[in-house]
Amino acid sequence: MKAAGAEGATLTFYVTQGGSGMLDPVPMGTAIQVDLEAIGLNVKLETYEWNTFLGKLNPGLEGKADMAEMAWMSNDPDTLPLLALRNAAWPDQGGFKSGYYSNPQVDELLEQARVSTSQTVLAALYKEMQRIVHDDAPWVLCNELEAKRCDW
Repeated sequence: MKAAGAEGATLTFYVTQGGSGMLDPVPMGTAIQVDLEAIGLNVKLETYEWNTFLGKLNPGLEGKADMAEMAWMSNDPDTLPLLALRNAAWPDQGGFKSGYYSNPQVDELLEQARVSTSQTVLAALYKEMQRIVHDDAPWVLCNELEAKRCDW
């Protein structure tokens, strides 16, 4: 954190009090807060009931919070990537891309996956998409510490 110039930075962290199947979100948020404070970040937890939380989170975090806690459950492999990773998933367009991640390679892989009928091809596309997202680490690296959006 010191080398990145972020030591002592204050982050706002939105956490829901419960909802949508999330198990113990406040204790989980508190554990994350403690871990981040151990590496030199000051984390301000803001907790909200489920509907208020969604009202704050769905339009995007920019200008309001640096991070938020969310859990997803789906048996459809397209749901989370399509709602949270592709460029057309901006909150004002009905998506859930509140972290503002953008990568054209990921978009192309997701589009190919949407029309694939081969499980082998689909698995390869998602594996490559996951590798790219893992390497980009959008939820780790993209934050308001530099007071700007990430330039992917």
